[in-house]
Amino acid sequence: MSQVDGLILQLVERLSVDLPEWADLDHPLTSIVRDLASQVGRFLAEMNLSPDRIVPSADGDIAFYFFGADSPPTPLKFASITCTEEGELVLLKADRSQRFSKAVQISTDKASVQSAIQQIEEFIETCPAL
Repeated sequence: MSQVDGLILQLVERLSVDLPEWADLDHPLTSIVRDLASQVGRFLAEMNLSPDRIVPSADGDIAFYFFGADSPPTPLKFASITCTEEGELVLLKADRSQRFSKAVQISTDKASVQSAIQQIEEFIETCPAL
């Protein structure tokens, strides 16, 4: 396991408790969101794909963001998996240079999440380096 994968797994473990840096969220993270985020984090580590950012939303969701080679502050191409309070996973792929974005709900089973992770990896890898 790489150092980055280890860091993802550490964050996933910390999701089981309230993170001090996320204490002032309007909606605290529910166990549903924490469990989904932990599941996604474990699958990411298994597949050796590290998110560029993991952020909570004001609504109590958690999103894993992946950026193309044109990295922040304003990436043209990015993807995310969002874990929602409703127990849903949403895959988003966006390419600002092509004015393209697509969001789809994905099943929470292992095969579906791993397929979404593979789609993200393929989508991000097609981004031309600057």
